[in-house]
Amino acid sequence: MILAKHTGNYYIWAVVELSFGILYSIILNVKINQVYPWLESDVKLGKKLFKKYPDVIKYTKQLFVHKIGEVVYGQISPFLVYAFASLQTVAYYGNYTLIVSKLDSLVNNLLGSTSAGVGSLIAEGNKEQILKTYWELMSIRFLIASIFIFALYKLLPPFISLWLGSQYLLSSNILILILMSYFLGMIRGTNDQFIFGYGLFCDIWAPFIEAILLVSVAIFCGKFYGFTGVLLGGIVSTTIIIYIWKPYMLFSKGFKLPVWKYWLPWFKHLGLMLMSFGISKFVLFQIAYVHDVGQGWKEWIISAVIIVLIQSLIAFALFYIGTVGMRDFVRRVFTKIKR
Repeated sequence: MILAKHTGNYYIWAVVELSFGILYSIILNVKINQVYPWLESDVKLGKKLFKKYPDVIKYTKQLFVHKIGEVVYGQISPFLVYAFASLQTVAYYGNYTLIVSKLDSLVNNLLGSTSAGVGSLIAEGNKEQILKTYWELMSIRFLIASIFIFALYKLLPPFISLWLGSQYLLSSNILILILMSYFLGMIRGTNDQFIFGYGLFCDIWAPFIEAILLVSVAIFCGKFYGFTGVLLGGIVSTTIIIYIWKPYMLFSKGFKLPVWKYWLPWFKHLGLMLMSFGISKFVLFQIAYVHDVGQGWKEWIISAVIIVLIQSLIAFALFYIGTVGMRDFVRRVFTKIKR
């Protein structure tokens, strides 16, 4: 990659990327053969298994449609942003989303590793344990969201100001909408894991309806509120499909439970998160040093440590006291440590 950067040749970069991809595949296959020697990759064997397990093809086709819908949804958003905002605003917005997206990737990589365990748990069929694990994962995501969202609200504007300059700051309303989108994207992960575990892909219409809602709301609100209206389009479409329809489908077809058993604990988690924001804000107001967060990098780093530490302690205490999922998770961690 250093050679490609030095020469500025795109073809060298492409060859290097392709070579490392091939090398990675070879190493991965060698390791798989060592650890799982009983696994066989054979086209003829695959054809026989497809006939034996026809549901695999059905689920693959449904999942393919969902992935296509997600791509369409993701590609529409930039055009809508550009249509109702200046190029300068789009660039400023990109600075914010760059940081938020990296944190989102960090959380997804951290919690995404639990997906295989969720699938195994569902295959065992222990409904009580499935629900217990579901609310553990939900509580963890709410805890992480509480910490990150509060920290971003307090620290992201001064970070942008110190990094690029105060002229690159966006309004607080846009920041709140960005954080709302980040929250919706993070919390949906638990439902997505269990929907995948149950193979609930039959709603192939959902991603396209989500995209239609995004465009409709963004265009309508964009005419009146500009860039803010475009962001509202994404929030509204995600809320209707991901947070109203998907939980209903998961609880009715997956867990075989009424959906109110989802909404009551979910809103309880949301209330605890908002309560943690209020308490942390009151506590931080008493600390004079935190008010100088934008004075320099030293002040920003010290303030960041204080803000994250206080919010983490308060949020964890509230979720531990107020939710069964967090208490079950803590017990699980201590059980693992004792072993």
